[in-house]
Amino acid sequence: MVIGEILPNGEVEYEFVKVDDSRFEKKEIDITSINSVSELIDKMQLEDNTFYKIKLIGEKKFDTNKVEEQLRIINKNICEFEDNSHYEYKLDEISKEETLKGIFTKKILEEIENNPEEKENLLRSIGICI
Repeated sequence: MVIGEILPNGEVEYEFVKVDDSRFEKKEIDITSINSVSELIDKMQLEDNTFYKIKLIGEKKFDTNKVEEQLRIINKNICEFEDNSHYEYKLDEISKEETLKGIFTKKILEEIENNPEEKENLLRSIGICI
């Protein structure tokens, strides 16, 4: 809370008075070296008296779809959650596989060579299908 006073000369005096032990913290967590949801939660070290805005970044090695739900179970103070992590695909290796996935990836990589302006959309199609 801020308590202030306007003095007769027009100056303003104010002071911050802490009325609660709660805090707000932004956490941007690179999950590239993390291998599981439980390892991620252990690394985060969430405190009960802190409200959080959490953002995941980096290459993921595990499914992050349920991370927000699990975080909210162990700590009710998650105000905002954003998952900007991504899987790192080795597309050249995948395109050499003699599977439907390999054939599809090879065709997409060829299409990217022929239409580089469509690269983002074509890569998104691989991400959805793989």
